[in-house]
Amino acid sequence: MRIRNLLLVIVLATLLIVPTFAGGQREDQEAFLGISGGPTGGSFYPVAAGIAKVIEDHVPNVRASAESTGGGVENVSLLAAKQTDAGVVTLDALYDAYANQGADHLRILGPGVLYNQLLIVRADSDIHSIDDLRGRRVSFGPAGSSGVVMWEAVFSLHGLERGDYISDYLSYTDAADALRDGLVEAMGTTIVSAGSPYPVVSELEATTRIRFVSPFPTQEIVQRSRQELPLYPVVTIPSGTFNAITEDMTGVAFTTLTAVRGDLSDDLVYRVSKAMIEHREEIEEFHAFAAEYVSEENIQIFYEQGLPIPFHPGALQYYREAGIIQ
Repeated sequence: MRIRNLLLVIVLATLLIVPTFAGGQREDQEAFLGISGGPTGGSFYPVAAGIAKVIEDHVPNVRASAESTGGGVENVSLLAAKQTDAGVVTLDALYDAYANQGADHLRILGPGVLYNQLLIVRADSDIHSIDDLRGRRVSFGPAGSSGVVMWEAVFSLHGLERGDYISDYLSYTDAADALRDGLVEAMGTTIVSAGSPYPVVSELEATTRIRFVSPFPTQEIVQRSRQELPLYPVVTIPSGTFNAITEDMTGVAFTTLTAVRGDLSDDLVYRVSKAMIEHREEIEEFHAFAAEYVSEENIQIFYEQGLPIPFHPGALQYYREAGIIQ
């Protein structure tokens, strides 16, 4: 009897001191959060490390650790299997898991890097819109890349399907060379990312007279894109980003973001979101791209885009209270 009582005491004591995982965590309980990043040489891992450090330092009773993984697609799989708590992901992979693979518990925590894109043609080209590219040779990037998938969807929005134009699946560097040499007539490419002009475009403009073409020349097509292509935010490319951009232009983007398990408590995610925004300068120190993951402007862009994956309620509560979104 005495032994049985002793065992009961040990079990109860263990339950009191072992950290809880975050699903039902209260502010007075200790919890552990795994933040999945990516390979140690890329940008995802240091972003995750910055987020984990801020959580450790500024969210009471919560411990956090960055996890090295294969990257955004693997992080989605880990989140879907509830083998991690939060992570840096790609939006298209997140949506595929959410909509098509039964992982409807996934939620958005915050924004990420927007890879803002336009079309580029030679300055003397007669191409002024996507409609003018019927039957022409174009390049959107390597086969299967996020850029190719996005531009094919944008062209489809304009009524041009595969076969209506000729695709060369070239790297951005090779596509720039091909445009310079007249081997392709247009290229879809990143123009600016994380606030920095894309080097390939800088090099192209230095050697070739070019012109930029917006995929969304009218407000009507902007609204259609937001309704029919919610995975690809409509963005503004500021005047002066390159010499040939003499006024603000409307572009399109594919993106990364941060996601969390939906069963994390609202209170916990609220406190994590609050710490990330209020101490964002500490996260920004970890990588040049890290600022994009805690940018109030990017939060607004993602929220207004009406993405088909919900934000976590705890994150939304903080963003509203902070006046970031309405």
